[in-house]
Amino acid sequence: MTVDKLGSVDPERMPFDGLNLFWRKDITGQRTDSVKWERSCGGLLDHCSDSLATKGFRRYELTLKGGAELVVYDLHADATSESDELTGKDLPDRQARYHEMVQLRSHILDRLDKRPVIVLGDFNCYYSRDTFKAQFIDYITNTGRATVGDAMVQLELGGVFPDMKSTEGLPTMQDDYGRSIYVWTENEEFDKIIYINPVGGDILTPLEYGVDKAGYVRDDGSALGDHWPVMAKF
Repeated sequence: MTVDKLGSVDPERMPFDGLNLFWRKDITGQRTDSVKWERSCGGLLDHCSDSLATKGFRRYELTLKGGAELVVYDLHADATSESDELTGKDLPDRQARYHEMVQLRSHILDRLDKRPVIVLGDFNCYYSRDTFKAQFIDYITNTGRATVGDAMVQLELGGVFPDMKSTEGLPTMQDDYGRSIYVWTENEEFDKIIYINPVGGDILTPLEYGVDKAGYVRDDGSALGDHWPVMAKF
């Protein structure tokens, strides 16, 4: 790692993105793209230290048993610290996520064919806080080329997305890791499983969704990481 006197990091010298994808032996696949975000707010010691990794997304093409094909995107978006959010200093992070989702949707649409697409990973987004639904889900759907859904929203919320909220009067709480955070919504997780069904192509239908809060713990009962794992079956 090389850090200049202002504390900025050259991402070209930190080429790891922290992303990976695994599949069963009866599935064949290959990674076709690894793309870093063109615009990010992250610093080394502020705004959640996003510069400690070259954040971005990966694209994989998979062939399932039986011959069906799909595309999978794995991503890690710009983060927001709890203190920045509570003190109203998180606008640069929200703006960064906006530009990241614009970049991601452009990449997906430029390569969209008849294969369904799954987009998953750490979006660092709440529907009730970020404009993710409008700029990504609605935008792609409004092209008329595909329909877009969220496995959690479809199965847990009856297909109704949470409304955007203002921080004015919004209560705070202690999360599972002892951090003071805004109560955006009970049902949302940062990690999301989005599915895109191209018009005229194969269709993905979510059948099951869950959050593993029972198995993802240490012997003392504390969480193994700072996000609970989300799972979906299609």
